[in-house]
Amino acid sequence: MDIDDKKIAERCSEALRQKGVMRKTFAETIGKSRATVSDYLNGNLKIPTATIVVISKLTGKSIDELITGRVQEISKIEDCVREEMTRYGLNEEDYEIILLIKKLSPGKKELAKIVLKDMAKPD
Repeated sequence: MDIDDKKIAERCSEALRQKGVMRKTFAETIGKSRATVSDYLNGNLKIPTATIVVISKLTGKSIDELITGRVQEISKIEDCVREEMTRYGLNEEDYEIILLIKKLSPGKKELAKIVLKDMAKPD
């Protein structure tokens, strides 16, 4: 597989931009000059692997996505889940509760269903 350093720089720059991380702040974070960071993110200098790892941690993008541009399947699944949550008006806490209920044994799931139905009844 060919590694395109310019494309990596573009993806890293875009990931930082999307997270609102300013180049000056990022330069301070990694202990490099602003000029060096600009050279990294403009594709004039190869971005060191350690710096890509930092960008990954700061932005939540996988290292693979930053290097290859491939979005991991799990990210696609998470995006679908978030779309469904929005569609049903659920927040993160609601989703965590749903995940906990899914882990219950069948008998406890049935009990949870009864409790939830009872809670949904108007007073």
